[in-house]
Amino acid sequence: MAAQTSPDAPVELLCPECRYNLTVVPSDRCPWCGWIIDREALLSSAGPRPTGQRLGVVAAAGVVGAGSLLVALSLGTGGKHLELRDAVILFAVLLAAGGHGALAVTAAVPGGHWPLRARELRAILAMAGWVSILAGAIGSTQALDFAPTPRIVEGVKVNGVLELVLTSALFTLPGWSLLILRMISFRAGAAAEAPAEETPSGPPHPRRRGGAPFLVEFARTYRRDQVTPQNSTVTRARSPALEAAVARIWECEHALAQDEGKILYNGELGRLVRAEADPDGLRLHLGCTSYREFVGTNLHNATAVGGEGAEHFADPLGISAVVVTLDGWLALGRRGRRVAHHPGRLHPFGGMLEPADRRAGGGYDPFAAAARELMEEAGVRAHEISDLIVVGMVRDLAIHQPELIFEASIRLSRAELEAVFDPRRGDGEHTAIELVADEPEALVAFLERSDSATPVAQAALLLRGRHTWGAAWFDSACLCLYGELPAQPAPAPPVAG
Repeated sequence: MAAQTSPDAPVELLCPECRYNLTVVPSDRCPWCGWIIDREALLSSAGPRPTGQRLGVVAAAGVVGAGSLLVALSLGTGGKHLELRDAVILFAVLLAAGGHGALAVTAAVPGGHWPLRARELRAILAMAGWVSILAGAIGSTQALDFAPTPRIVEGVKVNGVLELVLTSALFTLPGWSLLILRMISFRAGAAAEAPAEETPSGPPHPRRRGGAPFLVEFARTYRRDQVTPQNSTVTRARSPALEAAVARIWECEHALAQDEGKILYNGELGRLVRAEADPDGLRLHLGCTSYREFVGTNLHNATAVGGEGAEHFADPLGISAVVVTLDGWLALGRRGRRVAHHPGRLHPFGGMLEPADRRAGGGYDPFAAAARELMEEAGVRAHEISDLIVVGMVRDLAIHQPELIFEASIRLSRAELEAVFDPRRGDGEHTAIELVADEPEALVAFLERSDSATPVAQAALLLRGRHTWGAAWFDSACLCLYGELPAQPAPAPPVAG
């Protein structure tokens, strides 16, 4: 995603945690440190930083830091024995001086690398500021000993309380200055940490970005007897650099999952080697991959992997079903905060091909996978699924993962579906159901105003509409929403296996 401040000046979006270049990173996490990307906040703070602001922070932090050091030097070399409260004041002033020095360096070299992440540095400076203020205030209580009774200073009557206030103001000033300059220096980083619940991550509204956020592999309808899964021994291409990146990303994601209380485990998945779709049927050549490889290639490293070649992607086959109720409503799920991708956004009920979806002969059954996901996530029972039809296959342009789209007709009304849905089902993958009327105008209006539908959700609704209302409606809806038709895949050479 490239933002520009002028027609000829591309803006780089740098991760505020590790300075990784996020300009063309398609996922919603930094592939190096795992920071949750808020592109809107990054765009608002991207581009050349105001030179005056940086120089102002450097100058202010340098002056206050140097002044604090001079005060500390006078306290430490005053020729008298340091009492406890003198030592507390000395500690407060030195702590503030060190904080101002760190601020001056970060403002002078905004692209520099610290041993600490920006978020950790902000937290440490905040604590240093407050501790310095507290220590300065405690140390200043010795003023009560110096002026136990009122005295006249240049015609002004000074008592112990007033001297305490003045002394406290003097020795807490460096701490207050540290907090204020920290707030100025890191205000862009603070904006980037807005709660994910309030600002859904991922691509913005389609009408604001231009172009469909998905690629259509094929748009044909197939019933179960027309789909032939075939086993393949082809695995993804590998390279030492890519495998090192996969290992690093997985380690990072695993640590983040533990910190955030999310569920993350590595398991076997069915990999799409290639799909052959023609009027007679759909042949899916399926091999094996893993969730770890998916995270390290498609999910958080798609730009780099795509540069090496599409054969390097894990490409687990996704399964997504648009639910059609008995009384004419289309249902999607609102994803929970614990999922790895697109948390908080609208997405069809579905998942990926898992070992549980293997048939007796060893091959995967996409229809069984779609039914399983509906039962696990939506609460629909097997006998309540009246029909399952494949309506197409798409790829989310951000992660390149193939997604097989189903239309799932159920024998439940809207009210009955909402009654059986339980957000605790499926490890909380979906926290709510959202519905749209199964009508052409209603569907387009829903996508126009929705800024949280994932690329796959948009594609699934449009492909289901194409199946119901025809190709002309599909083209018209895409032109209305994106200004152009979705991309089509480039012809690929035959692959053995």
